[in-house]
Amino acid sequence: MGYRRGTRGLDTNGDTMTQLHAIIPAGGAGTRLWPLSRANYPKFLLPLAHPTRSLLQQTVERLAPVAETITVVTGSAHAAAVHDQLTDTDVRVVCEPSGRNSMPAIGIASELIRAEFGDDAVIGSFAADHIVRDSEQLRDHIRTAIRAARAGYITTLGITPTAASTAFGYIRPGDLIDREVATVAEFVEKPDEARAQQFVESGYLWNAGMFIMTTRTLSEALADYQPDLGRRLHALAADWQDLSGDARAERWSELTAIAFDYAVAEPAARDDRVAVVATSPTIGWSDLGDFDSLCEVSGHGYETQTPIAVDSSGAKVFTGDSAPLIAVVGIDNCVVVHTDDAILVTTRDAAQKVKDVPQYVRQMGRHELC
Repeated sequence: MGYRRGTRGLDTNGDTMTQLHAIIPAGGAGTRLWPLSRANYPKFLLPLAHPTRSLLQQTVERLAPVAETITVVTGSAHAAAVHDQLTDTDVRVVCEPSGRNSMPAIGIASELIRAEFGDDAVIGSFAADHIVRDSEQLRDHIRTAIRAARAGYITTLGITPTAASTAFGYIRPGDLIDREVATVAEFVEKPDEARAQQFVESGYLWNAGMFIMTTRTLSEALADYQPDLGRRLHALAADWQDLSGDARAERWSELTAIAFDYAVAEPAARDDRVAVVATSPTIGWSDLGDFDSLCEVSGHGYETQTPIAVDSSGAKVFTGDSAPLIAVVGIDNCVVVHTDDAILVTTRDAAQKVKDVPQYVRQMGRHELC
């Protein structure tokens, strides 16, 4: 393997203020929060945690104090909206010709950054549609992760769980590298309730999909675990600006469609090449992955009507500017979502199943509603 990693812990005397080159993959099918989000307007474009600012705009604002550059990678269907939302920023927008999952999106941004800033440039990938209530705590954790990244680790930020959730993957920390950083012993897929409880009791962390590393480290990891993809990404980045749209799309379609976790994070963890920084329990992270989690958020850009509730506790309603009076009878923890063209009725316990609704809508031939 060409991989190089520090073996004596982390340098605590070096420049810990090294600036980050942030990468924000911005895509999604828009299914988990349907009908608020749609395929052509997924949740990262919506004001779900602020009266007027979208999740993408908040993500950029959160990273800007610690980022030298910010690159958003998005699809052609969303590029115009992304440009419109970020028109007053210095963010670079890279348009991927088609969805190939997160590894090609992160990989092409990394290679473009590597060509401009070199092998030692520290990159970090952060989802466009998550929220973090304490941004300064996040930036402190990022600075710690940068130290580990400069020592050669693929470094992830693990969220200290606030509950035994079955909605997230987990990270099992390994040996301590220093006081704030440990190796990753294992990434674990979403568990059932019993295993989730065991994980929390055993000190596992939620996997929020935040990864920080140097461009060299990612290039070497791809060379070891996805060599064909690594070669193609490097060659494509070298030609990126000179390719026509059709030529770029053709070469992009030849890339392996694979998630970052499967491509490099999981195999690298098995080789003791991944580190984790555990976040503070008070950081206030959420992936807003369903209406159950959205019910916990205040200050979003949607009206919240107080329904008539008869023998129904915990009812929550999300509406547009104008909606009819809504009454809920005999359904605890009910969630009602009203838009101009669709109505969703679910419960917080069943919120994860909402993602299946658009496929039934498409079967009805109502593609415009997806």
